[in-house]
Amino acid sequence: MKTILGLTATATLRTCNDICDHLQISADTAVRGEIFPTNLQLSVSKDINKDEALLALLRSPRFAECDSIIIYCTRRDDCMRVATIIRIRLQVSMKTPS
Repeated sequence: MKTILGLTATATLRTCNDICDHLQISADTAVRGEIFPTNLQLSVSKDINKDEALLALLRSPRFAECDSIIIYCTRRDDCMRVATIIRIRLQVSMKTPS
């Protein structure tokens, strides 16, 4: 007997069913959790200056109590740029008294 484990945090029900069809397993065996976990906070920005908007959001009270934050970027160079901005700009603001 084969054992298959597939994990995803973002697949829709349709996608899960498609995956089950492709793997030739019953969709009844799939275990699904919450569509949007309560421990996640999502934010979307259409700001022209995305870097400043991100820094403002990270400094906001909304994220003050977060133990960790995940920032998704679509390209590796964006990840490197955002990481550098956060490292430099947030370290400076954290050291500067309000």
